[in-house]
Amino acid sequence: MPMEAPGQLFRFQDPDVGDTVQVVAITKPGLGIDSERAYPEFQILASAQGVAIETFNDDLVLNKLEKAIVFSGPKGLYVSEIATVPSKMGEAGAGKTAVTLGAIGPQILKPVKWQRGSLSKLMETRREFMSGIATQRPTRRAESRTELARYNFSHGFAQEALGILSVVELTDLKAATAEDFIALKGAALVLAERGAEAQKTLKDPRLDDFQDMALWRGAAADLVGDQEAAIKNFDTGDPSLQAYPVPLKPKLLVRRLNTALEAEQLELAKQWRDRITDEIDTYGPTYKARLDYLFGRLYRMELDLDNAVASFQTAKDSGDLYSSVRAEYELTDLNLQQETIELEEAIQRLERLRYAWRGDAFERKVLNRLGELYLAKSDYRNALNTLKVIVTYFPKHTDAREAAERMRGVFRRLYFEGEADNISPLKALALYDEFRELTPAGPEGNIMIQKLAERLVNVDLLDKASDVLSHQVKFRLKGEEKAGVGTKLALIRLIARDPQGALGALRDSFYPNVSLEIENDRRRIRAKAEFELGKANDAIALLAGDISREADLLRSAIYFREQNWGEAGKVYQRLVGDPPVDGASIDSELGRTVLLWAVALKLNRDEDGLRQLFEMYGPGMRASPLAATFDYIAKPSEGAGFDLGSIQKQIADVDQFQAFMKNYRERLLQSDGSSGQQTGEQSAQTTSG
Repeated sequence: MPMEAPGQLFRFQDPDVGDTVQVVAITKPGLGIDSERAYPEFQILASAQGVAIETFNDDLVLNKLEKAIVFSGPKGLYVSEIATVPSKMGEAGAGKTAVTLGAIGPQILKPVKWQRGSLSKLMETRREFMSGIATQRPTRRAESRTELARYNFSHGFAQEALGILSVVELTDLKAATAEDFIALKGAALVLAERGAEAQKTLKDPRLDDFQDMALWRGAAADLVGDQEAAIKNFDTGDPSLQAYPVPLKPKLLVRRLNTALEAEQLELAKQWRDRITDEIDTYGPTYKARLDYLFGRLYRMELDLDNAVASFQTAKDSGDLYSSVRAEYELTDLNLQQETIELEEAIQRLERLRYAWRGDAFERKVLNRLGELYLAKSDYRNALNTLKVIVTYFPKHTDAREAAERMRGVFRRLYFEGEADNISPLKALALYDEFRELTPAGPEGNIMIQKLAERLVNVDLLDKASDVLSHQVKFRLKGEEKAGVGTKLALIRLIARDPQGALGALRDSFYPNVSLEIENDRRRIRAKAEFELGKANDAIALLAGDISREADLLRSAIYFREQNWGEAGKVYQRLVGDPPVDGASIDSELGRTVLLWAVALKLNRDEDGLRQLFEMYGPGMRASPLAATFDYIAKPSEGAGFDLGSIQKQIADVDQFQAFMKNYRERLLQSDGSSGQQTGEQSAQTTSG
């Protein structure tokens, strides 16, 4: 500091706390420092005349030259490029030491000063404090207790510091409400990793003007997962961290660097990496390992993969579990990215990791990644179970909500978008049953259930399909929609040869004001069930007045089974319709109906009708797979005299109910994105076309 004719240099020491104040007198009157300036290692005191500096580091010395005073230490000063200090000396600041992390501002905590040397005299120093407290009057003990708390805090003993501070709070309310006490308590709570309490304590507005408080507020925000507040406060408090002593500096630096990497503040992280390279070994093996892990992440983000792998490997082999598991995670992910390991090996490594470290954000990170890998392997069950762990054990965390949303997305892709078609029907059903709660409410969920049931029907797992729809009818549906799905359930039970169950499904899903098409479908299915239970007359009565093709298909089959050949023939005639023109061939479905009509005519001994049938439909039947059987029955020269047994033998492979059941199976057991039914007229056109 340039100065004309500096006066004598003095050094004073506080006999109680050991602080050293170095003073340079100035002969010219009126030259002093307007306001106090605080730095990590020293403090320039406000003065009316001359310069006074309080030092917290014994290595810092104030020297007087001919026309200047110089304040420095063997390693320089932890200060930033600063503006001229307002003073009565005019031009006062020529010498400056530049750093890249910003200017150091006002400090309320002075951990360098509070440490009083190394830990080698820890017990001795504590005994001195305790002896002094014991001999003091009660009214003066709060100050000495606070000094002891500061000593413990500066050496990283958070719990010891908090214990002493709690005594002060109980015995001296005035001391416990002072801003420096509040600052110390908040910082100690951060060291003790009690983030929520620390945040509450550090909110005191009296601390807003102190730069180092931003540093501790950032660490508190990081503890509670408020990354936005952590980034903002760390950016403000960064300069204060530069001169912090071990062990405070590495503890805070780990949180600061992690926050910077999460926010992709790569330039800032590189500045810190470059700055601490020479001193990292002094942090001890634990924090060196944790910083190696963070440096590995930084190298990876810089695409320097060789250095990333080396740093991760160092952290993994360090013996520090915190660093080891995180480095192993990064190595696994990096190896998978570089395709040096297979997907299965990555899964196995992460499975081991999920049990190596439990209960925090890292476990959630491992579980999320493991879920992704299981999905990539199409192992849906393990993927969903892995995500379910997050939902179960961290129910109040935002990660749980995100995991639940991902589970619902996977379930939707499986059962709504069709990914479940890539796994066996039984596995699809088992997976559905295990995670049934993921079925969304509303139409989309109902379609999922019906699609699953249809797939089960397609592979003849009728009892399973019945169970799926039965649960839906019982617990999810109301009104007409319930009646519509209940109709499908009844049809499935009919296909499974459970007519009593079909009637039960219709009864349980009854709703009075359904659409005409649903009402007709339910009545026809009920008629089929009644017939299967031996109530043919009741079945025919239920079909009275119904002139639809579906009703005729069912009616003809009932008449045929009941050997009412005359009525059966009339219905088959309606179903067959006009003969094909110009010798066009008859398809197999229509050919089956023509054959059954011929059988009805033959067994009703209607030879004229049979002759007409053969003349009109014989040419079209020649290309049918049933041609030989048709000729056997319908040709007058060959068919005369055949008895019922021989005719039944010829049509043994023809199911009289096949057309009816096929029509309903195609129409009712197909999802079209809605819960409604096609009209009877539309289905008749589909069947006849």
